[in-house]
Amino acid sequence: MAKPENYVPKVMDPVTLEGTQGRLIVVDVDATKKTARVSTTTTPIVVHIVEWSKLSYLDERPNAARIVREATEQK
Repeated sequence: MAKPENYVPKVMDPVTLEGTQGRLIVVDVDATKKTARVSTTTTPIVVHIVEWSKLSYLDERPNAARIVREATEQK
């Protein structure tokens, strides 16, 4: 999880929200208000409109690389 100083969310970014647990996905961004609509990834689907400063970016690249490496290793 990363909280870059000047993070600008993009649609489909995986994020977390301060004060909540779980993974969310950015579904819309309003650059003029510096807010984003984020949605839960499980049912029931819940959508929040939050300030960018409340979001933390989930960098899933290391996990994805590990999963691919483990799946392709010769055992």
